[in-house]
Amino acid sequence: MSAELVPRVCILIPTYDNGRTLQDVVQRAVKTGLEVLVVDDGSNDGTPEILASIPGLVVHRHARNRGKGAALESGFRIASERGFTHVISLDSDGQHLPEDAPLLLAALREQPEALIVGARDLVAAGAGRGSRLGCRLSNLWLHLETGVRLPDTQTGMRAYPLQSVRALSLKDSGFGFEIEVLVKTSWTGVPLTSVPVRVLYPRGAERVSHFRPILDSLRIARLNAHLCFLRICLPAPFLALVCLRSFRELSLRERIERGSKSLLLEGHGSTLCVAGSVGLGLFMGITPLWGFQVPLTLGLAHAFRASKAVALLAAQISFPLMIPPILYASLVLGRWLLGDASATGLGFERADTLNWFVGSFALAALVSLAGFGITLIVLSGARKSLRKWKTE
Repeated sequence: MSAELVPRVCILIPTYDNGRTLQDVVQRAVKTGLEVLVVDDGSNDGTPEILASIPGLVVHRHARNRGKGAALESGFRIASERGFTHVISLDSDGQHLPEDAPLLLAALREQPEALIVGARDLVAAGAGRGSRLGCRLSNLWLHLETGVRLPDTQTGMRAYPLQSVRALSLKDSGFGFEIEVLVKTSWTGVPLTSVPVRVLYPRGAERVSHFRPILDSLRIARLNAHLCFLRICLPAPFLALVCLRSFRELSLRERIERGSKSLLLEGHGSTLCVAGSVGLGLFMGITPLWGFQVPLTLGLAHAFRASKAVALLAAQISFPLMIPPILYASLVLGRWLLGDASATGLGFERADTLNWFVGSFALAALVSLAGFGITLIVLSGARKSLRKWKTE
């Protein structure tokens, strides 16, 4: 999105059974002068009547409760259809001050391509120890998954660039949506930044929260584990590709073709790096280190700054149909190296344990060198042809 573009912004308020605070929040949001869009996520507490009493709103209602993430996605779609380029979201529970919306508006005018979060000072607001700990853990997860540090990744007050977030394939429809959208926008090159905002943190019974501590925490933990796994295994260009909605909508064959092109031709690392990654994967796939091949491959790829995804793919040479010929070739090569070439049968003697073990590493080295050389030659030619095609 061009930095010269003047953003068209509305306020988006997702709500579910927050009737006690909703009217005040919405009325104050209207006073900011921005159009206000409210998504009622299947409330059962008179929310439709409250919203009907406030003129000038755009209201969308889910027939049933689908989760905060689903409410935000509905809001993104409706705002985009109405010609807005950005939304400023805020919760309806009274924590966020609608009067702070101009702070985010000023920030996105400076950086319209960014996703901007309103960072709360939970300590000053008197938030409980559990809430502060949860926020710190969430911040840590984001740093592990993206390398970006933000002071408050759990805030619901944010400025979203609609074109960028609507291009994403987002899976979580609940509270995990807000961390997933931060991670995936970062993977696709969208800057993440923050501005300080105020917060009111009610105590005890005054606070209305629909967060289920055990179930929702487990769901968020599973989501973060999945995102961390992707970050560890996939190079940056491929991460940017796999989290796009347009990629997910391709057929399996098209995804394999596009993914292979991104991974090998456009992916992270030089031709030498990719060829080395193939060699490393082939070596680890053949060596008799069963049960440890994947973690060792990831660790060595990280240590040598190789492509983890390419190395893991190459390590799959030891798939079930290939295991018998690999075992036999290792045994024959080991017998020859250790001077026991006369034993050519398929029978396995006690002495053959050492023959097989030595032969496995020797075979791994030979296949690794061959894979490295072939990949280097083929990939160099393919990348040269691609660069020539792009310049024509």
